[in-house]
Amino acid sequence: MSTRPTQTKQEIAVAFEKLGLLLQSGVPFLQAVRTVVAECRDKVVAEALGDIHAQAEQKKDIAGVLAKYEKTFPQSVQLLWRVGNLAPAQLEACCLRIAAILKTELGMR
Repeated sequence: MSTRPTQTKQEIAVAFEKLGLLLQSGVPFLQAVRTVVAECRDKVVAEALGDIHAQAEQKKDIAGVLAKYEKTFPQSVQLLWRVGNLAPAQLEACCLRIAAILKTELGMR
């Protein structure tokens, strides 16, 4: 069995946890996403977050960006991301919740 899906899920958890913590600390959204992309080790996760950054920079809707990467991002992640974008004040909490769900699924701390 390949560890690739597990590694990707771990990278998603780490990326969203970092994003949530940066937002919680008051880092502006675009800067926070750029920071997470720069630190991301998984090419597909980094590409998806890069797309989010590009869409946000152009003031376009970012809620559906992860759907383009449906084979990488679980449905639960996509749904929580959409919720966070419908209620921007909740985005940081949604990012942290995404990380918590994935970490629980993976048995991570």
